[in-house]
Amino acid sequence: MSQHPEIVSSFDWRLLIAVLALLLAVFNLWYSAFRKGKLSFVSSRWTAVGIDVSGKTGAVFALKIDVINNGSKSIQLTDLLLEAKLQDGTRIFYDPIFLFDLTTYIGSMGNGDRIAKSQKGMAPLPAAIPAGKQFDFGFELLFMPHDKRTAIQIATDTPVELNLYSLSDRDKNYTLVATQEISTEDIKSLTNGGFAGVLSTSSIKNRDKLINTVAK
Repeated sequence: MSQHPEIVSSFDWRLLIAVLALLLAVFNLWYSAFRKGKLSFVSSRWTAVGIDVSGKTGAVFALKIDVINNGSKSIQLTDLLLEAKLQDGTRIFYDPIFLFDLTTYIGSMGNGDRIAKSQKGMAPLPAAIPAGKQFDFGFELLFMPHDKRTAIQIATDTPVELNLYSLSDRDKNYTLVATQEISTEDIKSLTNGGFAGVLSTSSIKNRDKLINTVAK
């Protein structure tokens, strides 16, 4: 063996590389099997829908929400909750009640039964979000007043900040997952039975940042 040192050297390096590759494979398998996943949320559309609140125009909200599970195991989305935070600190809560076909609602303006036609069943919560998948509710979720009476009033309660909270079987408490600012200008023309789409706060901020950068 002393006459062929290059053979011993080559054999040692190949063995080391093989062991390292095996350890890396075992680590990847362990990480994939046991890593703690979490849910990510994309709220791509925020729409205010006008309702009657004691003779005045109030608002409920239809949200288009997608949920992404980046973990290796299924996660149960237990609940969603929408908070409307007013300028004076008042907090009004909304529950996800119905699946809501906003396209049908918009196309049925003038029809007395358009709300009934637009409802596509109760909100499917809890919902199991498969590992490594994106979950789509299929329609907007219509958030209605938690106490069945109190909703923001257009004439007095804007501007308002909307905060979307989620709860899963991995969470101890509700987690803030999305925020949307609604100005008076956004919904000042909202009427009972009408609707008003609101531009995404994050999108507006990113656009303004780009425009300001280009303008310099």
